[in-house]
Amino acid sequence: MVDKRTNFTKEIIAMIEQAYGENLNIFKQPIPHSVRAVEASATGKSIFEHDPNGGIAAAYASLAREVLESA
Repeated sequence: MVDKRTNFTKEIIAMIEQAYGENLNIFKQPIPHSVRAVEASATGKSIFEHDPNGGIAAAYASLAREVLESA
């Protein structure tokens, strides 16, 4: 989970890509920090049950597609 609004996060992402990008598949879809994700976890539900039309569910779905396409 990332907060792409901060310069620190952007620097860390760049460092990871520079250090590992040639040797590892670094997925492009970030999962943003979200209160909705915390709420889902606290209720024992998946984000798809808790907030199926929200941005976090969309981000996880996008990441899942990215993972499956890389397999």
